[in-house]
Amino acid sequence: MGMYDNFDVSPFDSGGFVCANGHEVVELQTKSLDCGLDRYVLMHGRLMRDADVVKVPHVIRAVVYASCPVCGLWTAFELTFQAGVLVDKRNHEAGRPQGVTIQ
Repeated sequence: MGMYDNFDVSPFDSGGFVCANGHEVVELQTKSLDCGLDRYVLMHGRLMRDADVVKVPHVIRAVVYASCPVCGLWTAFELTFQAGVLVDKRNHEAGRPQGVTIQ
C-alpha cells in the first residue's frame, strides 16, 4: 500500500483545473482513492485507471491537490464521480497551507 495516488488531467479536461493565478494544474495527487500509488486519469470526463474506466455503482468523492508548477500556489479540488463519470468539480480549501487563497 502506498501513501497516495497520482491523478492526471488530460488535455481534453484541463480547462477548469487552474490555480488562483490562472495557471493550468494537470498533475495532482489524492489520498481519497485506494492509496496504492496508482495513476488515475480524468479523460473526457471519465475516471480512468490503467486505460479502463473506473465503474462503480455508487458515488465517489475525491479531493485532488497539487502545488501549481508555475507559481507554487496550493490548489485543491473536490471531485464527484458517479459510475466513473465526473458530475461535479469544486474548489476545495481544507488542509491548505495558511495564507494561500484558491479562486
